[in-house]
Amino acid sequence: MKKHTVTFLPDKVKVTVEAGTTLMAAAAEAGVEFEGPCGGRGVCGKCRMRILEGGAPGWVLACQTAIHGDLVVEIPQQEIYLSRKTALTLGELAVEIDPGLNKRKVRVQPPSIEHQVSDATRLLTALGEPAVLKLGVLRALPSVLREAQHQVTLIMKGTEVIALEPGDTEEEPLYGLAVDIGTTTVVGTLVDLKTGKNVAAASAGNTQNI
Repeated sequence: MKKHTVTFLPDKVKVTVEAGTTLMAAAAEAGVEFEGPCGGRGVCGKCRMRILEGGAPGWVLACQTAIHGDLVVEIPQQEIYLSRKTALTLGELAVEIDPGLNKRKVRVQPPSIEHQVSDATRLLTALGEPAVLKLGVLRALPSVLREAQHQVTLIMKGTEVIALEPGDTEEEPLYGLAVDIGTTTVVGTLVDLKTGKNVAAASAGNTQNI
């Protein structure tokens, strides 16, 4: 099938797609942000773009416009601004932090002729309380213990050990990822689970392709 190149202004992003692809699908493939809350049904009118070259010049709805030749189109600056501002504005809320995860540092007794038990048994002995080691932890345990000279930090969810880190990282941040899947935008926010502070955020358009 014949392919065509679309250039999106003002960022000068180019993408090559098959003939018949809509401008909305091409923009999504190129990672170009724009508004489109109706999901491509052509009723909200917010995915408007202006064709500058390659077709009949003027304003069109990206979700209703098929590509049949090379195009240069412009996305209004206001649409880009609103999309990015909405996606990357991080609000601060006064809430009690209870992530359900915590860090526990432990020093595990090294193996010896007199103490011939498994790494898992020695780890649980050092922890001093009943716990369940997830399969990934059991697989990583031998190498991590020896790499860190038997000083490790456990990431715990209740009584489950879900991960471990070499050395003493108990005072270091414990990160989690919050994902907001909106009608037009998907936003991921990296959160420090100890303090509740938003560390970083990134967004992308939600193409709503099923």
